[in-house]
Amino acid sequence: MTILDYGWNKYSSEPATSEFARVGVQNKTNYVLYSDYGELTGVVRGKFFLQEMPKVGDWVKILKLHGEDKAAIEELLPRKSVITRSNEKGASEILVANVDLVLVVTSLDADFSPRRLERYIVAATAAGCEFAVLLTKSDLVMNLHSYVTAATSVAKGRPVLAVSNKTLQGITELKGLIPVGITVVCMGSSGVGKSSLLNTLLGEAAQRTAEVRLEDSKGRHTTTRREMFLLPGGGILIDTPGMREFGVDVVTADVTETFADVEELVRSCKFTDCDHVQTKGCAVLAALKDGNLSEGRYRGYIKLLREARFQEEKDNTLVRLTRKQKDKKLKTSLKQLYKNRQK
Repeated sequence: MTILDYGWNKYSSEPATSEFARVGVQNKTNYVLYSDYGELTGVVRGKFFLQEMPKVGDWVKILKLHGEDKAAIEELLPRKSVITRSNEKGASEILVANVDLVLVVTSLDADFSPRRLERYIVAATAAGCEFAVLLTKSDLVMNLHSYVTAATSVAKGRPVLAVSNKTLQGITELKGLIPVGITVVCMGSSGVGKSSLLNTLLGEAAQRTAEVRLEDSKGRHTTTRREMFLLPGGGILIDTPGMREFGVDVVTADVTETFADVEELVRSCKFTDCDHVQTKGCAVLAALKDGNLSEGRYRGYIKLLREARFQEEKDNTLVRLTRKQKDKKLKTSLKQLYKNRQK
């Protein structure tokens, strides 16, 4: 395998050479790299501790170590897309990089939630990635059409596929979404069948799977790390651990793009600073009252909009504090310089 197999031509127009590699796995102390030398163990040099560390999907410049299947990571190449989330501490966390398509995966059991789908769709929109919705375990439900309709209502024209690892429903259509050189990432809650789906696409048991608990459909975290796989058809798929909670790390524009139908109503509001909660003359509330906007869709919009605005305000506050700290340091330096000149 070469870096061409792992999507170099999709990433860059520069010639493919052995000085580049792609991060396939991020371990605690090292990386698995895919390169023209084959699979290498990658280690970072000291300067990286002052920079952004590589993530799965990243392209890096390497220096192969003589006589070893190891390489020093010399440089992190620019990212074309980044999937992020807000972690438990409220900080932005990079999940994967250089993804072309996000597969938002949810199962047709107790996990199914249009509101959860919206969260992942907003994250894909923020990354500038295309997305498709996969409804797994389609063999478990009788009213499949109603689930597809509900998912389609939030997907806004993007593909929605009902798939089954047991009956292979939708698998051929799914393979058609992942042509040669395209990098996709599976994102969804634990137990929705991401690893089983990967095994089906690979035609082998590459990832360990476990049954969900029947009493509450809660999944077990069988995938413990983000890992890249080369599919038989030439596409590249990144599997990720399931996330019970997914905090959006986006700005208002990402939310408004995802909720384009609600934004059409917003433009008809009486006031430009309408809060869409209690302001008189609100077109969104009118549509909600008339039944032209579902309550679930409305609540999802308001919740994600508030989260985005909170994140923006927090980021602005951080910028202001950082600027004050820099100004304070500059003033201190100037005072010290003045004192030294007076001596």
